[in-house]
Amino acid sequence: MTLPLENATYTARAASGASISPPSQNGNRQIALTFEVSQGEHAGETITWIAAFHNTPDKKGRTGVDRIIESLQYLGWTGDEIAELVDIDEARVAVLFPNEVELACSVEEYDGNTRLRVNWVNRLGGGRFTFKEPLKGADLKSFSSQMRGQIRNMQGAKKASNGASKPDPHPNAPGVKDDLPFLSCEIGHEPSPIARVLR
Repeated sequence: MTLPLENATYTARAASGASISPPSQNGNRQIALTFEVSQGEHAGETITWIAAFHNTPDKKGRTGVDRIIESLQYLGWTGDEIAELVDIDEARVAVLFPNEVELACSVEEYDGNTRLRVNWVNRLGGGRFTFKEPLKGADLKSFSSQMRGQIRNMQGAKKASNGASKPDPHPNAPGVKDDLPFLSCEIGHEPSPIARVLR
């Protein structure tokens, strides 16, 4: 089996050492690294990531070289010699690349063929959206306290709307009727002789 031809994100581990190409016509080398999907229904399937060592910055100012180094570091690599990543066995792969990562994959056409391509190697969970300056620490706790009352009010309203029994009213509360005869103010319903005379 192979991975389906659809845009997807997979949790994976490095399954081999790296391979480095000689310079291409534009002078850039490439790195290739095979990954094995480690979670989900496609666990055990492999896919190869290929990226170019180039110095053209993207919109965020990072070059291909920056991206490759960053990806290798997400895998847990802490060295500075690319050569140590080449021609290594499984045991060494596990030592140099101990971390799982997220592979962001998309379908592309290349030389008339449709294939699944690894676009990004992200830190595990790093592909999720986050604000540039997310609320943290004391500010987060303060906001949480502000919201607590509103959340509890909503929870209480929800319980009431679901048919929760209401507490019995106080006997002296306005609008509470009692069946004691002397509390009646309706003369027509008063059974006493005086009431009948007054009528």
